[in-house]
Amino acid sequence: MRNLFSLSLFFFLPVLLFAQDKYQLFYAPNAYSLTPKQEADLSKILQARPLSVLKIQPFTDDLGSDIDNEVLAENRAKTIIQFVQKQGFEQLQFEQLPYERQPLDARLPAAEARQQLRRIDLYFYNAEEFEEVKNNDVWTSFYSKQRKEAQQFFSFSAQKGKFIEGKEGIQIDIPENSFLGPDGRPYQGQVSLVLQEALSMKDMILQNLSTSSNGELIETGGMIYLAAKGENGEELSLAEGKDLTVGFPGAAAALPGMQIFQGPNAADPHAEINWQPVGNPLELFVEEKLDSTMSFSKAYFDYKEELLYLLKEPFLAKTKKEVPKSFKLRSPRLKVERTFIAFEEYLAQKYPQKSGETEESYQRRIRKKKIKLRKKYNNKKRSWRNKYRAYQKDSSRYARARSRYEKEQKAYNEFLDREYKEAQEFLAYIEALSHEHLHELLDSCNQEIRRSYNPKRYNQAGSTVGGFMELLPMYQFRGDGDFELEIEKARELYPQFSFEQIDAYEEAFNRALGLFEKQLGQQKNNWAKQLKDEKEQEYWDWPKDIAQEEIRLKLANLLKDERGGFTPLGQKKYAEIKKMFWAKKEYVSYKQWKTEAYSNCLLNMQKIEAEQQKANKGCKNVDSLAAEVLAKKERYGINKKEEQRKKTISRMKITGLGWINCDRFLNENGAKMNLILASASRHAQYFLIFKNINGIMRANSRATFKNVPKNYQAKLIGIKQFGDQIEFMEAEDKVLELDEKYFPFQKVSEKELAAKLDAL
Repeated sequence: MRNLFSLSLFFFLPVLLFAQDKYQLFYAPNAYSLTPKQEADLSKILQARPLSVLKIQPFTDDLGSDIDNEVLAENRAKTIIQFVQKQGFEQLQFEQLPYERQPLDARLPAAEARQQLRRIDLYFYNAEEFEEVKNNDVWTSFYSKQRKEAQQFFSFSAQKGKFIEGKEGIQIDIPENSFLGPDGRPYQGQVSLVLQEALSMKDMILQNLSTSSNGELIETGGMIYLAAKGENGEELSLAEGKDLTVGFPGAAAALPGMQIFQGPNAADPHAEINWQPVGNPLELFVEEKLDSTMSFSKAYFDYKEELLYLLKEPFLAKTKKEVPKSFKLRSPRLKVERTFIAFEEYLAQKYPQKSGETEESYQRRIRKKKIKLRKKYNNKKRSWRNKYRAYQKDSSRYARARSRYEKEQKAYNEFLDREYKEAQEFLAYIEALSHEHLHELLDSCNQEIRRSYNPKRYNQAGSTVGGFMELLPMYQFRGDGDFELEIEKARELYPQFSFEQIDAYEEAFNRALGLFEKQLGQQKNNWAKQLKDEKEQEYWDWPKDIAQEEIRLKLANLLKDERGGFTPLGQKKYAEIKKMFWAKKEYVSYKQWKTEAYSNCLLNMQKIEAEQQKANKGCKNVDSLAAEVLAKKERYGINKKEEQRKKTISRMKITGLGWINCDRFLNENGAKMNLILASASRHAQYFLIFKNINGIMRANSRATFKNVPKNYQAKLIGIKQFGDQIEFMEAEDKVLELDEKYFPFQKVSEKELAAKLDAL
């Protein structure tokens, strides 16, 4: 394809095949005639199969005036029509679209980008294909108009940022310097922001939006579209780390599990959006909401951990290790040769062969001497062997002794390292160990317990559940909506908020808080003195333990002198300091640091933690149930009747522009089906709106809804459009039953259509 495109630039007038029945013809500047090659290509295309319609879409580059380009595009289209008619296709219908003048592709060189814009796109259809395309064009035009009417425009300086609120209640907080230009550099000029809101079912239908992710139904809390342009119309993008905060209004957006989904910025409004999660959870903001703090903070558990650390005895090793004696064993030396020579070599050394003596005479001369020399050789070899074995034995003993010494030395060094680390931990412990610090920790725990103690919140959750036990069955009985699942959840939660459970929660906290106050008072009376300052104002003074301070100073000085690790002498000094500490326990009331009162405080802390965890979990379950009930009341119109709707804003972070959806996945394990509308009209658009969830699906071109929960109650919506004439239908039933019904349409005006969609 790259070679073909290079040839096309060389000859200027090519035909490129991109897909079946779509062809592109490229032109040289100011040219409109067809070359013989182009004529031959068009002839082959026209004769390939029966055709009824040829659609012509001209394009021009960015050079020249609009009038000149319009004339040039018209001449190019006329040349094509004349050629086709001369080929005997007089009955072929022609549809010529207005020419488009598109911007250059910044990724390509200017000459190459302009060459791609000097073209005509040809589309070939038979009668049936053209009818389908025409129908799609009608709906594309319809949805484009609706989306354009929904657009809101905001202008602001990129350097200052902006807070925006849409007509339907969407809130957007834009930080300063949030945008990048097409070149990837920070944009500093005026920003034109486009916002489209789609919060109601009417908005979603008119803008052709659905709620599905990878073919699975999801539940929405609202959708928006965002686009940003610069002063010259250039597209802007968000800078990294400059997230926008978007607030979605309404109860549906506040449902548990809601997060941000994003969709591709498709140019075709008739194309369905496949939403993809990006994982930014919501932050709920409700006007005039009750403080929901019931859990312990991280600081509470930090205080508790330090308190437990100080109330237990530090680990002080009592193991003693003597310094290994220096290694004094001498290395053995071998006083003989490491190998003994062979007998023949030994013989040759004793009786060498004389010059001029033959081998025969030499052997005759030493024959008698060989016997005597053999005995002498064997004795020498035996003596050598004994000496060598003794050397090997001494060497082995030396190696074992050396290895044992090195292991002892390594163990002793590791012992010194452990002692040094222990001394560092012990110094940190003894510096923190004081009655004043224990009092501060206990008081901090007391304050954290008071902060998390929220009986009002617990009672409110109980009242909410009690109210649901009365109201939800009434809504169900009156037929206001389907609340069976919520009624069952309320029945499960109700026993957790009985008077006995609430009393147990309050009693556990009151007992713990009373014990804390008592222990804190005893600490002050036993270990502190109440004094007065110069202004006669009373304060508590906590005297230091002299014996403990002496130990701390000695240990601090030792670690300062032995910086990097203990020497054997430094370890001996540390051992003496540990003896002082253990002796201190005998003459100072050290065990009073772990009094029974402290143990009772810690035991009560464990009890109230368990009570708080149980209460907090129950309240969160009630919050989740309340969000589900509020969303259904809003969906069924009960809130409007009762005039009790609160303004709820669910805030989320977004990292990009385009289509954005506040959604959550459904925990739906029931059976699913493909709903095929057997009696569907090919000129209609069909939507499926669900009764129990805030979700919507759109039928595909074959009037089929895929992966639909078959037992859901749903409302089927159909819209037809013939020019200025609009028809509407709706039917409600279980999904399983909808495929067996006939759906009659009725004529409506645009005003009546809007009213019917408002009522959904």
